[in-house]
This record gives sequence, C-alpha cells and structure tokens, in this order.
Amino acid sequence: NTPIEIIKIPPNVTKICEKAFENCKSLKTVLFASNSKLTKIKNYAFNCVSIESIEIPKNVTKIGKYSFAHNKQLKSLTFQSNSKIQSIKKYAFVSTSIESVTIPRFVSKISCGSFGKCKNLQKIEFANNSELNEISFDAFHYSKVKTLTIPKSVKIIRDSAFFCCENLSEIIFAEDCELHTIESHAFSYAAIETISIPKSVHTIGSNAFSICKKLKRIDFPIDSQLNST
Repeated sequence: NTPIEIIKIPPNVTKICEKAFENCKSLKTVLFASNSKLTKIKNYAFNCVSIESIEIPKNVTKIGKYSFAHNKQLKSLTFQSNSKIQSIKKYAFVSTSIESVTIPRFVSKISCGSFGKCKNLQKIEFANNSELNEISFDAFHYSKVKTLTIPKSVKIIRDSAFFCCENLSEIIFAEDCELHTIESHAFSYAAIETISIPKSVHTIGSNAFSICKKLKRIDFPIDSQLNST
C-alpha cells in the first residue's frame, strides 16, 4: 500500500506484471500513452485500488484474473477502437461499479465471474461481428442489465451466467444464432415475461429460468433441436 495517486504508463511498456499495483488504495488515475505497446495486464495488477475510470489500450490482448477486481470506485470501462483484446480472465472486473461495457469483437470467452457482482452494470453490449463463443459461469450475475442481445457466435451460456439479474426484462438472440446450450440457473430471477428459444438450442439445464416470476410465455420454433431440459 503506497500513496501513489496517478500513474502514467510509458509507451514502450508491453506488460504490467502480476500484482504490480495491488492494494495501492490511493491510486485513482492510470493513463496510457496514445502509442502504447502494452499487450498484457497480468493477474491482480490493479486489484483493490481506487481508479475511477480506465481505457484499455488497443494492443492489449489479455486481461488477467482479478486484474481490476474489488475496485469500488471504477465506474467507466472502455476499450480503444480497433481493440485486439481476446481474453478477459476470471473475476477481472468482479465487484466494481462499472455502469456499462461493450465487449470488443475478438473476445472469444467471457470467463467465470469476469463482471460478476457489478451491481451498477446496466448496459452490456457486444461489438458488431462479435466472435464470442462462451459466456461462462457467473459472468454477469447480480448486474442491473435491462436488455440483452446475445451475439450470433455464442454457443454456450454457462451456469448462473446472468443469475439474479433482476432487472433483465428482454433477452434477444441474434438471427441464425449458433447457441446450443443454456446451462443451469443461467437466467434465474430475471424479469422477462416472454422468451423465444432459438432452434439451434439442444440443451436447457435445470432451473435455467427458475424464479422468473413474470415469465408467462416460452416459444420454441417448429424445427427446434431441443432434446434435453
């Protein structure tokens, strides 16, 4: 724990090492050079600090586990345009105060709890032509998201991915989506009234839509591939 309040990361830094600034509780501002060569933010790098906003440089490809976790002051998270980010590891932004997030195109998996317990998170969007394949366990649980559009490329939504998102009133699946599995408790406690399950879905886990107290209607297409619920 040091009294550092502002850090300016030089352009030639390519990685921020594990626990580099962990528990620097006075740290409020992290700035990156406009021509930053940073590619990796490693595990716990900014865990338990006090930054209020962060813009991830476009050359970063990996954000490690717990890298920005438990940062209660963090409200704004953005990725530079043409972001190359591919991997957001588990609990990277857990228990922060971010209010919105747009997942860049090349992210293939949102890992376990990456945005879990972000209780101010109201808006979740995905880049056009998203290559996202998996939304993992607890990825967005306890968020305040209201409307959710799942990208075409997503194939599996894991256990409790959107558990206890009590404001979630609309779930939209992209046309010709590739989703095949919705696991247990994926949308438990959502506020949806209706939902249309894509024809590609063949498995819906136990309690996937349990305690959705407003849910009145579930539609399946005539050519549904569903074989397990």
